[in-house]
This record gives sequence, structure tokens and C-alpha cells, in this order.
Amino acid sequence: MIVDCPDFLDRYSDFRDDCLDAESRSAFEGHIRSCASCARYDRVVSSGVQLFASAPEIEPSEDFYPRLQHRIFHLEDARALSNRRASGASLAALGIAAAVAFAAWTPSLSSGDTLQAPVVLASESAAYTHWFGGPAVQPIHSVAIHGPLAPALEGSGAELLLWSPVGSMDPTFASLTSARAGIP
Repeated sequence: MIVDCPDFLDRYSDFRDDCLDAESRSAFEGHIRSCASCARYDRVVSSGVQLFASAPEIEPSEDFYPRLQHRIFHLEDARALSNRRASGASLAALGIAAAVAFAAWTPSLSSGDTLQAPVVLASESAAYTHWFGGPAVQPIHSVAIHGPLAPALEGSGAELLLWSPVGSMDPTFASLTSARAGIP
């Protein structure tokens, strides 16, 4: 078995804890002898383990456990309070979402009667013609009126004219606009 540096570092804990089989252990020891970097890593870890093992045992003071319990109590209390605040915010967000959903579904729950806006007829402004000496707009196309007002206007000669400011629309754009709107 051949051990390279990445494999050595990945399985070093098993090597230190003596959890490797004999063949793997001898391959690790051979790698330590041949690789200066991994040998240094092994020396540093071994020195740290020895230093830790030789340190005196730490004895906590008599009031350590009551202070620790008090601190834990305050941490748990703060967490419980923050959870209550978070749940209140969650409920508020849920309420807002429900209101938005209700508002979105309300139109579909209606009886089916819909209101339709009246048709607007556009014409050239006489004041503009008077003050500026020419037409303010020019008609592009006229279209038939459909909808609730169509019977009332039928035969009256009324038609809806689509207007454009004079000189603002070149013929190519006007024909493209008409084609998209379904106007011949």
C-alpha cells in the first residue's frame, strides 16, 4: 500500500488513534520517514498531545456550577423570548399573505356581471389649431366601435379614430403598429 500526502492527512487521526491495520500502519510510518512535510506535521501534533497530557488538571471554583447554570438559564430564556417574537412576526406575515390571497381571489368569486368602461372618442383640439396654426394630431386609422355603446352609436356616423402627433410617427412604424393591432 502506497500512502501520499493527501491520504496521510485524511487518515492521520486513525493513525494517531491506532485504528489502522498493520499494513496501513507500516505504510504510514514509511511515508513519515520519506516525507519531510508530513513528518513535521506528525511531530507538531505529537508535541501538542504531550503538552496537553502533561498539563495539570484544572479544578473549577466552588461557584462555577451555579454561575454556569445561571448563564444557561439566561441563554434559554433569551432563546424562548426570541422564538415568541419570531412566531408573532410569522403570524403577521401569514395574515398579510392570506389577505393578499383573498383580495386576489375576490374578483373570481363575483357574480359574473362586469362593468365596461365607455368608449372614448378622440378629436383634434381646436385651441391647439388656433394657437399653433396647424393640426395637433393626425388620424392614423379608424376602427369600428364594439361593446355596450355600439348599438347607441350605430348609424350616427361616429367612429373611433386612432391619433398620432403630427410628424412623430414614420409610415413604417405606423404600419407595424396597425398590423399588431389587427388593423388593415
